[in-house]
Amino acid sequence: MMDRPPDSSLGAGDILVVDDFPDTVALYEALLTDEGHRVRSAASGPEALAKVDEREPELVLLDVSMPGMDGVEVLRHLRERRGGGPAVLMLTAARRDPQAIEAGLREGADAYLTKPIEGRELVARVRAALETFRLKRMIEAQRRDHIAMLVHDLRHPLSSLGLLAEILGADDLSPDEKKTSITTLRTLCADMARL
Repeated sequence: MMDRPPDSSLGAGDILVVDDFPDTVALYEALLTDEGHRVRSAASGPEALAKVDEREPELVLLDVSMPGMDGVEVLRHLRERRGGGPAVLMLTAARRDPQAIEAGLREGADAYLTKPIEGRELVARVRAALETFRLKRMIEAQRRDHIAMLVHDLRHPLSSLGLLAEILGADDLSPDEKKTSITTLRTLCADMARL
């Protein structure tokens, strides 16, 4: 297994392959490292969860049918993580099982691939899943930034409005001071309406 850093210009990423068949893991590792991805592997559900705790990958390629903790249970644990867990989970199964597909998608799997997976399809699906994941993360970060900016932009006018309300409530205001306060109040309201 090569441990070179991913080349983000090529859409390369950090991937965890989870499968109890060593030959399958070796094939996926070879295909994905040739594309510049950093690939780690786990042979069981508990081992996968431990590796995710060590360093959360961008994508988990997860086998559904594993002894002990199956892929759907691993997926459930991963989706309970802060932020929804690893970016993308692609479930693989040796046969098309509609119940397994439904369970995986219901638990939040982003794609379902059936073994055997042709190499070019795997590489293309991984590339698309990484791009989608990164776009989702970017949109979420922009959303948080916009909310923070909006909260910041609202605080000043709201605190000014509160101060003006106190001033207008004073009994000793001259007519000119009242007129100035009301004009300022209208300006602040107009500024808030433009946000």
